[in-house]
Amino acid sequence: MPNWKGHLIFGSILIIISIILNLIFNLLPYTFNINDLIFIPLIFFFALLPDIDCNESKPKFIITIIGILISIYYILVENKWIAIAVLCVLLFVWLLRFFPGFQHRGHIHSIIFILFMVWLVSFLTTNIFILVLLFIAGMSHLIIDQFTGNGAKTLKIW
Repeated sequence: MPNWKGHLIFGSILIIISIILNLIFNLLPYTFNINDLIFIPLIFFFALLPDIDCNESKPKFIITIIGILISIYYILVENKWIAIAVLCVLLFVWLLRFFPGFQHRGHIHSIIFILFMVWLVSFLTTNIFILVLLFIAGMSHLIIDQFTGNGAKTLKIW
């Protein structure tokens, strides 16, 4: 089973390939905005996202740090309601283990969950290119898990 480093490396490779292909073929026109810099760590984090259902996982720790940083940014610079929404997502992540079906490689290791998380981020940005990169990064985790002995045997919808 790939550890968090393996997921991050594979996700990073797919993200870089996607950016290069977009630059070459201009599939999704993108205009750089300085506010988009805050999404760079989040894009790479999405490669780790499905493992937030592990109690002692690095992704759960990382999402907590990223969530707090994003909340601080939005409290200081932008919209306090976005900060509250991010903090609610963090609370949800920490309470996941109490819900049936959310054990490791349960509902969190699914395409629907990745789409749901991208949808949540869509409230922070309307930049389609960033949202596509988030989806690719999240799917990279599910894809690499297909090649492990202990991994998910199929790409689950839910």
